[in-house]
Amino acid sequence: MKAFNDENTDKNNFDNAYNVKIFLEILPVATLLNKRNPELYESGRCIRCNYTTETWTHIWICDQTETSIIQIINAVFENLKNKLDKIDFRINYNFHASLLYILNEKSKVVFNGRIFHEAIKGIVNERLFLEIEDKVFKDNIASFVEDIHDMARKFMWSERCKRFIEWEIRQGITKQMKKASKLYKSSLPSLGHDGKKKNIFISDVLQRWTGHYLNNDVAAKNIWYELGVEDLWKYNSLVTFRPSYYSSNFSILD
Repeated sequence: MKAFNDENTDKNNFDNAYNVKIFLEILPVATLLNKRNPELYESGRCIRCNYTTETWTHIWICDQTETSIIQIINAVFENLKNKLDKIDFRINYNFHASLLYILNEKSKVVFNGRIFHEAIKGIVNERLFLEIEDKVFKDNIASFVEDIHDMARKFMWSERCKRFIEWEIRQGITKQMKKASKLYKSSLPSLGHDGKKKNIFISDVLQRWTGHYLNNDVAAKNIWYELGVEDLWKYNSLVTFRPSYYSSNFSILD
């Protein structure tokens, strides 16, 4: 996951907030907005495809996106290949196909998601190293994942937000109405059976990351994807999921 930037600027604070929200899957998607304020958002259905609910997982695989996740992966791979070519690092097989296959595998940490969903969060799955024990290659794979994270935000999340705002305007949902709803509603309790446990988990994660950064002489950018929080993440016991045929059968290889 992307590192905190501790310089106190509006942009850095905005970036840090996004990185936390995308990692914890609490971006303001339609299902979350519907749970937070059903009077304003009567349905959690995706306003782009109007086919299924808009969950965190769905926003990256919706077939009505202007830019698809496979387009991003392929563009980022070309950048990776160019970097490796410049240093004359050769792999004697089609590692593009290998990376695509791995990215398309079902994730063990993202419910109803794929390994490319992990990359969108900024998580470097060790399988992407292709069992190559070379630091230069591993560093480039880490950059590959970071580029997927950045481009997904720039070309997919930003585009989704633009279209969602346009939809809100058509529905007559104003900024004043949303601000008023925040005085009485919170998104966190709606994420699971026990809002208190969810808040404790978020607090524990942030304390671990910031504490590790303050107490150790390490690069801040490494904390997000090297420091584990698996013991804190009791995700399936906190969140109620509805099965999604759409996401279960999605493939970037189709």
